[in-house]
Amino acid sequence: MMQVLQVVWLKHLLTMQQVLKRYGTLDDEARELAKQILDRMWNKYYDEDGLGITVEETRSDYSRFFEQEVYIPSGYSGKMANGDEIKSGVKFIDIRSEYKNDPAYADLKAAYDAGEDYKVAYHRYWAQADIALANAEYGRLFG
Repeated sequence: MMQVLQVVWLKHLLTMQQVLKRYGTLDDEARELAKQILDRMWNKYYDEDGLGITVEETRSDYSRFFEQEVYIPSGYSGKMANGDEIKSGVKFIDIRSEYKNDPAYADLKAAYDAGEDYKVAYHRYWAQADIALANAEYGRLFG
């Protein structure tokens, strides 16, 4: 949420700069502040592992993987494409076993086993786009 507020405030600051530029009264301090905010957001949210802009989120809903029963009509059975058996009483992870091969699965399982909410850094399109657009606006206004 903080990232969204930063981008919104930054876009407002840049819009005000655009208005000032139109009247020939650019504010160097405001321009420098906008640059500092852009740089700080990049330094804080850029993920060097190739995910781009990420935001750490705490999620409690992943417990569903291990606890929530998937509705399978009684008497039905079958197999998933990966070979997992579909039958009454299965949990989500039982029919999506390939998730266990994900590099982050061990951390998720450890958090679940410890009764803790899972913390993960997600790449969210809207966050990536907001920061990209704020950088583009800065470049458009100040080159």
